[in-house]
Amino acid sequence: MTVSIFPLTMRRLLPSKSSNIAVFLAIFAGIGLSSCNIFAPYPPEKISAHRAVVPYDFLFSWEKEYNHWMDTPVRVLYDNVPLSEVFTRHPFTRLSYEIHSLPSDMPLVSTDLIGVTRRQYLWSLAHTHNLRMSLQTTSSGEPETILIRWREAIDKTGGSTAKDLKN
Repeated sequence: MTVSIFPLTMRRLLPSKSSNIAVFLAIFAGIGLSSCNIFAPYPPEKISAHRAVVPYDFLFSWEKEYNHWMDTPVRVLYDNVPLSEVFTRHPFTRLSYEIHSLPSDMPLVSTDLIGVTRRQYLWSLAHTHNLRMSLQTTSSGEPETILIRWREAIDKTGGSTAKDLKN
């Protein structure tokens, strides 16, 4: 005579008391959460996505109006624009940009994003094209210029930029 334990096992899995219901739901919630990207080692978003996280100190200023302008969502639309011209076109024309060094073979930028902030897009440009950006302020603390340097030029010259090498 053969006895099957399948019905007993199924009875153990099916909740019969309120405490078993909580355990049953916790097991299935754990299985459900493990299948989504919540435990992924890296966020699934691209760095230019509207939910991308930008470090709090990237192009930081105490100026409220500047921060509001930098953190306002905009549309960024470029089609094969040289990297050096991105900073002279809408939506980045409010500030001045001082470019110290860029790659000799200027990369072309093609972007169509809606709802990305200026700060997020500049962060994504900095990482995509290996740029270092820093905010230069006036003596009163108002934002004046964004300094842009190509990281490889800084590494090759030991900290001096191409502009410094000309002088």
